[in-house]
Amino acid sequence: MKNKWHESKLESVDCCPYCSCDQREIAHEDVEDWSFGVAPGLWTYYKCKYCDSLFLDPRPDKSSIGEAYSHYYTHSDGTNESFINSTRLLIKNDWLSYLLKKNVLPRLNAPKSLIKLLILLSGKKKLPFWISQLNLNSPGRFLDMGSGSGGAILLAKQLGWESIGIDFDPLAVEATRKKGLTVFLGNEELLSSYSNYFDYVLCSHVLEHVHNPREFINSLCNSVKVDGILVITLPNSTSAFRKYFGDDWRGLEAPRHLSIPSQKHLIEMFETLGFKVKIKSDNTAETVLESLRLQRRSLKPKLIDILYSKFVRIKPNVDNHTNDFIKLVCQKI
Repeated sequence: MKNKWHESKLESVDCCPYCSCDQREIAHEDVEDWSFGVAPGLWTYYKCKYCDSLFLDPRPDKSSIGEAYSHYYTHSDGTNESFINSTRLLIKNDWLSYLLKKNVLPRLNAPKSLIKLLILLSGKKKLPFWISQLNLNSPGRFLDMGSGSGGAILLAKQLGWESIGIDFDPLAVEATRKKGLTVFLGNEELLSSYSNYFDYVLCSHVLEHVHNPREFINSLCNSVKVDGILVITLPNSTSAFRKYFGDDWRGLEAPRHLSIPSQKHLIEMFETLGFKVKIKSDNTAETVLESLRLQRRSLKPKLIDILYSKFVRIKPNVDNHTNDFIKLVCQKI
């Protein structure tokens, strides 16, 4: 992009947001908003030499970061969805209803034989890990922290949970409220008022967007009841796919992804804060298709990306913390 982020709206980052170490090296330079093409500027990611976290320096300050979210995917209220997307939702809910043995609405109510065939053809035999975990627990108080378009709040509600959301994006909050769901505009300061309150907290792809991740994590942990569950998902700085794709790795997403921790360090943080942590990963290449799209500097994947993605052979190692995404189930003890 030719334009730059206004210098008066930038702030410097002198040390790692996750461990405060000031020893670092350049990891990615001159990165643009190739993901959505809405945020101007060239951005530099540094890697912390102590905990391997990635972080932007300089970065948009809190007063201006909202400018990077114009035309963001969480802003749709569903009222102008295309016929194709609406049909996909109905099919997805049929799939969820079958696997959960619950009635997830709206749905097509397709015959079970057809649903089984679609599952066989798509290969999607397993639920997303956070939904499986939700279904394992008895319904209680559910929070989606960073609720986006509200899909998780709705599903939890349909499964019998008392569900709410919190999001810092006013457009996403407005879109979710139009769906009749309970969501509040706020951040870790609002979350801090819910001490030992929730039985299940979902925080999916949020940590990488916040300016003060350690404060945010403290508030998250404090909001969970003893024996409660905290589920975390976000990109992993030590992903084998980041090494493979470099600047084109979909996990970067400058400048919205302000910092990205390593799986190993994040686990250590939660264990220190009194949680028992389980790693959940199927070792799949979740960002390959989008990374191939970024290599071509295209805003949409094409058939060539889909075809080539089948030939990318990288096997992340859970023990070496090279999963593409960090996926953790943390139980408060």
